Amino acid sequence: MSPLVVLVVLILGLLSLWGISWMAARTNRGEERFAVGGRTKPFVATLSMVTAVMTGVTFVSVPGSVAGSSLSYLQMCLGFVVGYAIIAYVLLPRFHALKILSLYEYLDCRFGRHSQMTGACMFLLSKLLVNALRLYLICSVLQFALYGPLGVPLWVNVGIMSLVVWLSTCRGGVRSVLWMDVVKTLIIFACVTLCIIFAASMAGLDFEGAVDAVANHRFAQVWFVEDASDWRFLPKQFVAGIFMVVATTGLDQDFMQRALGGRNLHATQRSMMVAVVLQVVIIALLLVLGILLYIYMESCGVVVAEGFPLCDGAGEAVAAKSDDVMAFVAMRGGMPMVVGVLFVVGLLFSSFSAIGSAMTAQATSVVVDILGGRNRGMEFMERWRKVALPIVAAMTWGSVLVIDALCSDNVLNLTYDIAAYSYGPLLGLYTFGIFSRRQVCEKWLPCVVVVSPLLSYAIKLAAYRLWGFEFGFELLVLNAAITICGVWLTGIGKFKKSGYICNQ
Repeated sequence: MSPLVVLVVLILGLLSLWGISWMAARTNRGEERFAVGGRTKPFVATLSMVTAVMTGVTFVSVPGSVAGSSLSYLQMCLGFVVGYAIIAYVLLPRFHALKILSLYEYLDCRFGRHSQMTGACMFLLSKLLVNALRLYLICSVLQFALYGPLGVPLWVNVGIMSLVVWLSTCRGGVRSVLWMDVVKTLIIFACVTLCIIFAASMAGLDFEGAVDAVANHRFAQVWFVEDASDWRFLPKQFVAGIFMVVATTGLDQDFMQRALGGRNLHATQRSMMVAVVLQVVIIALLLVLGILLYIYMESCGVVVAEGFPLCDGAGEAVAAKSDDVMAFVAMRGGMPMVVGVLFVVGLLFSSFSAIGSAMTAQATSVVVDILGGRNRGMEFMERWRKVALPIVAAMTWGSVLVIDALCSDNVLNLTYDIAAYSYGPLLGLYTFGIFSRRQVCEKWLPCVVVVSPLLSYAIKLAAYRLWGFEFGFELLVLNAAITICGVWLTGIGKFKKSGYICNQ
């Protein structure tokens, strides 16, 4: 696909994004509508929850990841279902009852002001890095397809995309993100379905042949139950899936601002459970697409192995890492132009709505949690939100440039690695706060939150060097457990139980 076609598709896509933001901004009145989007309709909430976690990282990284992890990601998806049930029926009722704008107001209610600021800082750091990874992914694709051939450097590319996201979010807030998510869901479904059809057709496979080829492929293994030290071991993946969803979704302002915007609690709970089923279906389709992409590449003479880079018959590299596989096949692998167009549009909407939502959540957290905006009135919150958004966008731009200099792994794996270290302390704080009424010494909680990830990393290294045991994403659980122990220790000598309304 030529750079001119990519440029036309990009401009039309950006105009659509701005149109959605403009229409959403017409009905925005007040900081609460900006932060939670008003009271959204159930079908909008359901589709928004599906695509809140189906970002450009999922869209690009999951198909390529099958070369290294086969279909083991489905083991983790089973844990997602249990995790969403915990969010819907344990966390969501509590947050709805408190009528909060930011999730981290709960920490203020349960422990105190310093805990709220600590939780918000952990969220801001994690979301900054994850958001930068998302932006890095779309900018890498656009650099490959558009800016690179035109001689535009990456830092300009990232600056343009950061500016566009900020402009499309600063007016509409979460409401614009919600409607972008609806469009994004339809586009992702269409793109994945068409890519599967075209990949099978271009590889010379009919429906039955495609099913047999996928089922019998060397990358088609789903269950890993033999080696407990393998990071793909079923129990480890299942447990990691449960707690990863609870931490990165249930304790994440980005996602929960959608859930808190539901018209009523029961409708939101139903939407959430429908959303996780649809999410698993889309992930399964993306994994199937990944196998078909590798089958198609093999039919074109590309040597496919578990390691990267992948090279063609002449020894020329066509994919430096697994994240490049989808972009290469869709845009330069001989597919019909409609596949490349859908790929760019799907990536644009999936990335921009996720990045815009994260920036909105970060701005809300800064104003409410760090600056204490709840007690200073709507005018203060509105004024400082306008200041916080461009600062967040600029920090994201800088983080992308750092990631470009250091990144070598699959972006999906990097996202979960960051979550394991940064969301572990949050999971520990909320678990302790909800299930225990023990008082703690709040001034020591920031120290516990900082020490827990460092100690988790030390244990991970020691376990591998001494026993050959490889921690996977379940490192999140270890991190949370260390945090719980640390919080409990700060309460030694405080015998009176907490009487905060948060636990009543």
